[in-house]
Amino acid sequence: MSRVKTLRGFIRKYFKSLNSLALSATATSFSSIKWCAAKEPREAVQFFGISEGLSGLTWMISPLYLSEIITNVFVTFVGLIIMSDVIATVWDFDKTLIPGYMQEPIFNRFEYDGATFWRENNSEIEEYEAKGLTVNHDTYYLNKFIRMSQQGAPFDGLNNQMLETLGAKLTFCPGAIDLFEEIHKMNEDPTFKEFGIKFENYIVSTGFKKMIEGSKICPYVKKIWGAELIDKQGQDGTERLAEVAYSLDNTTKTRAIFEINKGVGIVEDSTIDVNTKIPLEERRVRFCNMIYVADGPSDVPVFSLLNQKGGATLAVYQKGNMKAFQQVDQLSRDGRVQMIAEADYTKDSIAHMWLTTRLSEQANAIIEKIKSAYKKSPGTPQHII
Repeated sequence: MSRVKTLRGFIRKYFKSLNSLALSATATSFSSIKWCAAKEPREAVQFFGISEGLSGLTWMISPLYLSEIITNVFVTFVGLIIMSDVIATVWDFDKTLIPGYMQEPIFNRFEYDGATFWRENNSEIEEYEAKGLTVNHDTYYLNKFIRMSQQGAPFDGLNNQMLETLGAKLTFCPGAIDLFEEIHKMNEDPTFKEFGIKFENYIVSTGFKKMIEGSKICPYVKKIWGAELIDKQGQDGTERLAEVAYSLDNTTKTRAIFEINKGVGIVEDSTIDVNTKIPLEERRVRFCNMIYVADGPSDVPVFSLLNQKGGATLAVYQKGNMKAFQQVDQLSRDGRVQMIAEADYTKDSIAHMWLTTRLSEQANAIIEKIKSAYKKSPGTPQHII
């Protein structure tokens, strides 16, 4: 209801006289109103409450002006219903929100050396590539985890329930959970609420979705993209990881960005998919209202996409890791990211200040666009004296 109240407030403030009311056609031009974003059509319909004010004035307004008012009020409703004011912060996970790889609790649980696992994984990739096969470096490890989860293997008994449980053991970068909560609480700001602005966190990861869902940060996340595996029961009755249901790599992460943009799997009862044709002005989250935070070169496709479309990009590195710093520094010098910072999200850190500044700027830009629709020059012809 906040957007409806806001519009009624504008009407009371700017349309006090009959002349200014008649000239609402100017004040509510589609080029400005399209920035007004309400997600609930039923709320927008309630805006017809203005008809109560019009009904007593209709006899005083010329048919031409009345036609203009009705036409432009209708256009206003279209803009209200189809647009959105969602500001999305989209996060990578490993080495962005946590210091290392999320699989570490799995290695600890089964007393298996993580470095050995990744060394073996990379060796297998090289072996298959030497045979002429094309191997996806970002997702091959899922096959290895499945093999190692079988009966008698090092991770015997690993399944989705265990992944979610182990997710609770993940240790986050300094201030990460607090920042997610802070962004979530920005939705309670009276000014942002008045203008219908929403702030949402998303995670797009090549890691295990179940582990992220089991982590402490999950309550502050709107939606998670990550690898999903299927359990199957063995002859001994034990559920184990068996098949890959869904996975992402550095290029298919851009698909997730478009799904956020269109609202795929986010809006309740939605039937659209990423290939559904939706005009830019009707999409749930505009690219210019997205911020992407990630740790390195593998995220270049998403960095490039958002840079091209007016979004904000931040590359982070772990404290004291010179190699990681050099990678993100190179991204910055190549113009692939707008900012780099240590993966420290505590209050007053560079990352915290930059992110909260961008979020506030994006929100205030939306507010100014909405207000600007009601600051046009009057167009009513004045009496000649």
